[in-house]
Amino acid sequence: MSEFESQQTSADARRIADETVINLFGALGELSTPLIAIIHGHCLGAGMAVALATDIRIAADDSRFAIPAARLGIGYPVSLTHALVHAVGEGMAAEILFTGEAFVAPRHTRHGW
Repeated sequence: MSEFESQQTSADARRIADETVINLFGALGELSTPLIAIIHGHCLGAGMAVALATDIRIAADDSRFAIPAARLGIGYPVSLTHALVHAVGEGMAAEILFTGEAFVAPRHTRHGW
């Protein structure tokens, strides 16, 4: 996180970083093998994006989730936002993205998060 700003100083660097992230999580979404995330502790930013790309997410009771991009003054890639909305619904996704605050996943949800 401390190096993020220095690595994102140019439009080209930001574009390359965004494309890399989108391609990585797009590839995870295209796998035919079911993916299961076992989560212990903190699941933040890209870690949460990996979890969202899985078919099943199992989290320890003490796991905490967050997308701190808002606290860094940056946006979150639209394709990853769609996965978040699908997992938690529009209202909760907006709260997660706008506040950057950590949350504990409920035991069971409609979408399995």
